[in-house]
Amino acid sequence: MRLRYLLPWFGCSLAVLGQQVPLGLEDVGPGRGDWKVRVGAMLLSTPRVQGSDEGRVLLLPVINAEYRNTFYLGSSRVGLGLGGGVHVFRSEHFTWDVGLGLGEGRRESRSDTLAGMGDRGASLFVGTAAGFRFGAFHVRISVVDGLRDEAGLRATAALGLAGRLGGRWSGGITASATVVDTRAMAYDFGISSDQAQVRTSLLAAGDPRLRPGEDRIYTPKGGLQEVALTSHVAFAVDEQWRWFALARAAQLQGDAQSSPLTRSKERGTFGLGFTYRF
Repeated sequence: MRLRYLLPWFGCSLAVLGQQVPLGLEDVGPGRGDWKVRVGAMLLSTPRVQGSDEGRVLLLPVINAEYRNTFYLGSSRVGLGLGGGVHVFRSEHFTWDVGLGLGEGRRESRSDTLAGMGDRGASLFVGTAAGFRFGAFHVRISVVDGLRDEAGLRATAALGLAGRLGGRWSGGITASATVVDTRAMAYDFGISSDQAQVRTSLLAAGDPRLRPGEDRIYTPKGGLQEVALTSHVAFAVDEQWRWFALARAAQLQGDAQSSPLTRSKERGTFGLGFTYRF
């Protein structure tokens, strides 16, 4: 598999253990020596793209690594997908991170709603995130900016509760909201004049993937894009092995709801996996 296709696919798996996962699921315990590493796999059921009414099931790797509690690689702490960065400041209750995130690319063939939109490569983000933890309570605010293809600026605020449920069980729940600027909203849900022209031709030719009205130009404005509620539960088999399950319910907001690319305003994501800690 070519690298340019492998990285976006790999980044998709890590997105679930990044911004989309409830606070508290990340590993915050001490590691052995300088490194703290978890590897594993996950079976994930998720929509093909945002706003799609089609789903997909993927078997994906899970990797998270930290060096001396300062440098990290794996799920991005500041944005979506695969990432790396630095804990600029870290204490018992507060963490400040800066880093990069690599979001999943978007292929036209993935969903019928993308017919005529063309393929798009992986997106690269730079950003920062601040998190506060006190007992079971967690809060995090992240701000990221796209470095290519006018991916735009987006900010996410999340708060939740997470901790031990008894015995070897732990779990939690997180509520989050994402606000984006005009560029980011257009990046996710906009349709340019060229794309609209292609989609009109497809509709005129009887392409079954598109529905009437989905070929219009759409220039959305920025604002609240999504609200979500995520829950997780984990079972520690021993000090190294852990099983986990997660469920996420999200609803599109604002101009994202009215986009011709949106056929479903609600989306659910479900995952089941395991990790091994070195």
